[in-house]
Amino acid sequence: MISRKQMFIFSEIPKPGSTSMLAVLGKYADFSCPKHTDLSEIVQVVNKTNFYKMFKFTFVRNPWCRTVSMYFRNEGIIKRNDMSFREFVNWIKMSTDTCTMPSPKKYQLDFVKLNGKSVADFIGRFENLQEDFNTVCDKTGIPRQALPMKNKSKHNHYTEYYDDETREIIAKKFREDIEYFGYKFGE
Repeated sequence: MISRKQMFIFSEIPKPGSTSMLAVLGKYADFSCPKHTDLSEIVQVVNKTNFYKMFKFTFVRNPWCRTVSMYFRNEGIIKRNDMSFREFVNWIKMSTDTCTMPSPKKYQLDFVKLNGKSVADFIGRFENLQEDFNTVCDKTGIPRQALPMKNKSKHNHYTEYYDDETREIIAKKFREDIEYFGYKFGE
């Protein structure tokens, strides 16, 4: 999502509250990118000089929590009818696509990289969604406002779904995100 007036670019990663943010940010956008477009794709649409002048941001989510959310929402809904959570995690382990949806982007980190380095000016966290969204509002000149609750999945705390084996599977599969964003299980 691009707003030339507010001078921002939002790279929408699946599952860290993007639908809620799009509900607010959409009012300020003058160009909507296809769903889940990363910054390396957006730079192709925006003049490079403007790209580097604009405030580029995204939001990420703890990979263990994100996996539970995928299981209980769109990506897992078909699988959930046929698989336990353990089977779903094993399916992700065997999948070549870590988002569990057709996409060349394997990790959340891939959404903010250009030529191998992060070019995002701000990376908010699902775990601090409203607080970090307030930072986005301040940086873009959008009035602070409460994010609506959109597309929220209903489940217990993510830690309740894992055992040692499934926790380790996600740790290995999403190692790059866990290391880069400093996530730990249970935090």
